[in-house]
Amino acid sequence: MQISDFGLAKLMPEGQDTCVTARVLGTFGYFDPEYTLTGKLTLQSDVYAFGVVLLELLTGRRALDLDQGSNDQNLVLQVRHLLNDKKKLRKVIDPEMRRGSYTIESIVMLANLASRCVRIDSSQRPSMAECVKELQLIYHMNSKGLGMTMHAFRMI
Repeated sequence: MQISDFGLAKLMPEGQDTCVTARVLGTFGYFDPEYTLTGKLTLQSDVYAFGVVLLELLTGRRALDLDQGSNDQNLVLQVRHLLNDKKKLRKVIDPEMRRGSYTIESIVMLANLASRCVRIDSSQRPSMAECVKELQLIYHMNSKGLGMTMHAFRMI
């Protein structure tokens, strides 16, 4: 099974890691840019969608917010260029996250992971296994954790 954008599931033969579809399916805001160009779903399409979810967690905003101005509707386009700049990152982080038990270092690491997940070129994105390892590292580096248990990481 291939899950892309967390809103689209397609049964695939074992060992196959791409899928071509003629219809655009799924939830806007989570689409892998390569999928919109080629119609191909890959494992890296999942990574892109996961990166969008991480951005939603970091910012407290939806992936696509039609209530925002036309330049600010797409979360990835709005924040991608800010994620690797610590000063600019503070401006887009959800205030609840800053008030919580999260260290700025763990927030920066999570933003860096999200930034790599939503890269336009899918070959430059981490694998999901790399994402899990990095989330585990972030969890351990944050003295109070990210509000998740290690059991939750094992479920991924």
